Amino acid sequence: MNRLLSKLREPWAITPQALDDLASIVEAKIEGLGAEDVFVGATHASSLRKPAPAESGSAPGYVMDGQVAVIPVEGTLYRRRYLMACNQTYGDIQTTIERAVNDPAVAAVVLDFDSPGGGVHGVAELAQAIDEANTRKPVHAYASGNMASAAYWLASACRQIWASPQSSVGSINTITVHTDRSARDEKDGIRRTFLSPGRLKAAGNDAEPLSDEARQYIMDHLVGLTSQFVDQVAKGRNMDRAAVESLADGQVWLAKDAAKLGLIDRAGSRREFLRHINKELIMNLEDLKAKHPELVSEARAEWEAEAASAMTEGVSAARAEERGRILDLASAIYGEDAARLQKAVEANVTADQVKAMAGIFSGSSAGAGTQAAILEELKAAHGQGLASAGSSTPKPMGMSEYAREKYGE
Repeated sequence: MNRLLSKLREPWAITPQALDDLASIVEAKIEGLGAEDVFVGATHASSLRKPAPAESGSAPGYVMDGQVAVIPVEGTLYRRRYLMACNQTYGDIQTTIERAVNDPAVAAVVLDFDSPGGGVHGVAELAQAIDEANTRKPVHAYASGNMASAAYWLASACRQIWASPQSSVGSINTITVHTDRSARDEKDGIRRTFLSPGRLKAAGNDAEPLSDEARQYIMDHLVGLTSQFVDQVAKGRNMDRAAVESLADGQVWLAKDAAKLGLIDRAGSRREFLRHINKELIMNLEDLKAKHPELVSEARAEWEAEAASAMTEGVSAARAEERGRILDLASAIYGEDAARLQKAVEANVTADQVKAMAGIFSGSSAGAGTQAAILEELKAAHGQGLASAGSSTPKPMGMSEYAREKYGE
């Protein structure tokens, strides 16, 4: 069986026109491919697969409008890149949403739709991911063009839905296609027979006309999937399930009519919608300040603590750098005694402790004149009122005492 055509036999949440276009594209690709690229088990992906999405570290997949990340959702959607006509995968979209939600510069997300829908498999999982992202940052939807079927399935998980006045919204239902190739096979001298103990295992195959039993079997499957679609819309739009079910006949509506039915919140321009979202973010902050000042105070205290911590780290680094400079200066003047001085400074010993351990500085090659010179140098460098080594008042200040007074513990 042709592997590509088998994908068309899967259930889709897509407009019939888009599915027909997809079938035409696949047929055209099949005509241009060799048998080794077409049949089951063959490597067909090289001819049909679009390039993989950008890895993390490349462009984020969204553009910023104020504090809002706008993510385009365009063309036919599918769970994997089997078909050349599938613009985005559900995984691509989920990755981009997660990236936006984790971006501290993003306060809200808008999915900008222009899609006729796509495959059923994977759409519910992405709708759930959108619902979860909504618990962290608001995720909204806008229809720049089509927001149909699987695209609307996803949009229904968003907080607010707006649409361009000229856009088409809805197509709540599922669809598949059966192709009877028995006449073509007969013309080509081909007879295919499917063998299975299961009565319905080969139901809907393209080697024979669709039987009534096979038709009912496939329809039951589609009804079950459509029921899941209806459940999602009823939950996401906070609508009565029976009301949604009455709309689940596959038709699409212009934005103003979709708004009257409750499928979207409002018809309006994209620019107007983004202004509305950005303004809403500011109003929410002001509302939070008014209703929950304690939360704002806690957030401010946390921010100030983080800022103070960062400043302390910077001061500590500056102190360490200056201490190193002083030791380098002492090394240049004390010479070989610098190592002993460094040990005293690093140990944070006092001058009295140094005197008590008289052996540390005994035998110094630096005389009183040299020590006086280092004190004068330190005095000039730091503006400290250091007394000379021989004066009795004020009390002499050791290097560690100087460092402790200058830089703290």
